[in-house]
Amino acid sequence: MGNITGLVQDDHFSEVPEQPHPTALDGLKLTYFDHPGRGEAVRLALRIAGVAFDDERVTFDEWPKLKPHTPWFTLPMLTLPDGEQLAQTQSLLRWIGTEASPRLYPTDPLTAARCDELVDVINDLEQIAKLELIPAFNETLAKVDGYIARHGAGGHAVGDTLTIADVKVFWAACFLSSGFIEAIPRGALDRYTHVQAVRATVGRLPVVRAYYAGRASDGTMPTYEQPFLDATKL
Repeated sequence: MGNITGLVQDDHFSEVPEQPHPTALDGLKLTYFDHPGRGEAVRLALRIAGVAFDDERVTFDEWPKLKPHTPWFTLPMLTLPDGEQLAQTQSLLRWIGTEASPRLYPTDPLTAARCDELVDVINDLEQIAKLELIPAFNETLAKVDGYIARHGAGGHAVGDTLTIADVKVFWAACFLSSGFIEAIPRGALDRYTHVQAVRATVGRLPVVRAYYAGRASDGTMPTYEQPFLDATKL
């Protein structure tokens, strides 16, 4: 792994409480698989925001019955207290980021656009990995690392405060090095210094550390979740 010393700094989320506190987002139910796929970024955003939510985890056997009752036949999905549903990972992240206090989504339009840009590229990167396009995967990762070097600061992906872009980069750095996608070996992202700095920034948040420590201690953590736990020790 590249040397990330000096790239990570303390920020206003360093003392995020380990227990949820009241917010405008309370009363939500997140429905996703018991798996650290793309819905894990939404889980993390809610926890970092201090939201008290129902973390509903469905099995793959239950999915065919549930699928027709989702907005777009996909998960993750949020159910609001009034029964309304929201779906699509990036929309959920932006909404959570906007409603969180402190915000996880920039108020400055250009900075917000840069967050969206990076989040969208991470989605592309996931698809490239699934298609086993290894040269394109490595080239895109190098672009992501350079983008963070130009537009981020202090271990953040965009700007110098915590945003949904950090959460998404953290997720990618962990999940894409988990071995779940066989074409991408474990540790494939280790040499990307700025990506790893963002991973360390998010991983050291008290609420993130507590979440994965709890998952590990109660025996519910799938093998592919190990890189997330490892990130809390960087």
